[in-house]
Amino acid sequence: MISKIVKLFRQIEVILVKYYLGIDLGTTNLKIVIIDETGCYIDSVGLGYQILSPHPGWAEQNPILWWEKTVEAINKLLKKNTHKWKRY
Repeated sequence: MISKIVKLFRQIEVILVKYYLGIDLGTTNLKIVIIDETGCYIDSVGLGYQILSPHPGWAEQNPILWWEKTVEAINKLLKKNTHKWKRY
């Protein structure tokens, strides 16, 4: 029985494809890319955000906005590419 389970898991391991998510949080925009385990490009998305200037010579950014844009970009990327996920 155990050997059958081990064989099954080995078969599953062979057919699973790993994906990697890269996040580049820059000064004025965010870029996210998905690649597969072989390094093959799947897709990317970018979103911009503003630098706040409450006083002359000041520059600020809101970390909450970074998080919100990151979540938004990941959701866009995943929804846009649902059909590309390899399932065997």
